[in-house]
Amino acid sequence: MIDVAACDVEGNGAAFSSNGKGDVAVSAPGIGIRSAFPGGGYKLWTGTSMSTPFVTGTAALLVEKHPNWNKDLMEARLQSTTSALKSVPVGTVDGTLGFGSGMLSIWKALAPDYVPPTPTANQPDPPTAIRPR
Repeated sequence: MIDVAACDVEGNGAAFSSNGKGDVAVSAPGIGIRSAFPGGGYKLWTGTSMSTPFVTGTAALLVEKHPNWNKDLMEARLQSTTSALKSVPVGTVDGTLGFGSGMLSIWKALAPDYVPPTPTANQPDPPTAIRPR
């Protein structure tokens, strides 16, 4: 499981998003996100339930590109390619703590130039080359 916080598309942490525990890995847009509306049409929605699909979709694309990666490599890639948040709500502990490493950057996460970290004893060896399937 990868914990996700919400921010706006400009990288400002959302006041309603859970924060302060430090369990969040990344933030993703979750304010005014266009999505399907029951009964037809679309509506703008706000919430971390709007943020999570951005991270899930990016993770799914990474699994397609790198089927040998484990959860730790996936999370490391997502976190190491974020963009810094511009601001976080007043009262957030220790700067961006609670909003993860920053705002998800899908294009950076999917860039082909990433070299996975050296594996630990509990991780399988990463693939020797990163190439699309």
